Amino acid sequence: MAVAVALLVAACGGDGDDAGSLPPEASRGRELVEASGCSTCHSTDGSDSTGPTWQGLAGAEVTLDDGTTVVADSEYLARSIREPRAEVVDGFSPVMPTFDFSEDEVAAIVAYI
Repeated sequence: MAVAVALLVAACGGDGDDAGSLPPEASRGRELVEASGCSTCHSTDGSDSTGPTWQGLAGAEVTLDDGTTVVADSEYLARSIREPRAEVVDGFSPVMPTFDFSEDEVAAIVAYI
């Protein structure tokens, strides 16, 4: 839980456009997101896209397509990156591809989110 709170605090620390204000691991995550094309489907400003927005996601309650809810803590976010079709957010199609990220890369992306 402390990790999720720390992620949420880090995410709320700026507008997301100034990579210099991000902690080093989150900055690496942003680089991975940009290089992998994640921002093509996931916005960071709340705008609608193919995938759920990442704005305010860390620590939030998420409703899945089967009607259950989960908290978007670091474990859920990492699982969603590793197994994107295992728990699909309600209202979205299971179209996210699988990426071959290392555990360190997944942790960095979670820190960015």
